[in-house]
Amino acid sequence: MKHRTLKLAFTLVAAIAVVGLSCVLPLVAFAAEEGHEEGWGWIETIGRWVNLFILFGVIIYFIRIPAKRFFAGRATSIGDEIRSSADAYEKARSERAKLEDRVTNIDQELASIREEAERQAHLERERVREQAQKDAERLLENARREIENVTRASQKELKEYAAELAVDLAERRIGREIRPQDERKVVDRFFVSLGEKK
Repeated sequence: MKHRTLKLAFTLVAAIAVVGLSCVLPLVAFAAEEGHEEGWGWIETIGRWVNLFILFGVIIYFIRIPAKRFFAGRATSIGDEIRSSADAYEKARSERAKLEDRVTNIDQELASIREEAERQAHLERERVREQAQKDAERLLENARREIENVTRASQKELKEYAAELAVDLAERRIGREIRPQDERKVVDRFFVSLGEKK
C-alpha cells in the first residue's frame, strides 16, 4: 500500500511538471514573437487548445492506472470498513437484544431469587426451631435429672436426720424408762444368747 502511494505521488508530480511546462512553453514562445506581429491567428488558438487536450490526454493516460488502483484500494478499504461497521452494528444489536431480554426478565429473576431466599429462610427458621426445641428438651432433661439428684440427696439427708433423731429420741426414752436392773437383765440375756450360739 505504501509502495502504491509513493508511485501515485511520483506520477502526480510528473504530471504537474508536464502541465507546468506545457503552460510555460507557449508563454515563452509568445514572448519571443512579441516583436513579430504576424501571427497564426485563430489557428494558433486552436493549436493551443489541441496542445492542452493532448497534454490532459497524456496526463490522464499515465494517471489512469495508478488512480484506478488507488480508488480500487480505497473502495476495498471503505468496503472493509463498512463490513466491519456492519458486523459491529449487528454485534451491538444482539448485545442490546440480550440486555433487553435480561431487563424484561429481571422481574422474573428477582421473583425467583426472592422465592429462593424465602425458601432458604423458612428452612433456616425450621432448623433453628428444631435445634432450639432439642436444646430446650435437653435442658429440661438435665434439669429433671438435677432435681431428681437433689431430691434423692435431700431424701437421704432427711432419712439420715430422721434416723439420728429417732435414735436420739429412743436413747432418751430408753434412758428414762430403763432402770439399772433392767440394763443388767438385757446384758445377761445378751451373753446367754451368745453362749447358745457358740
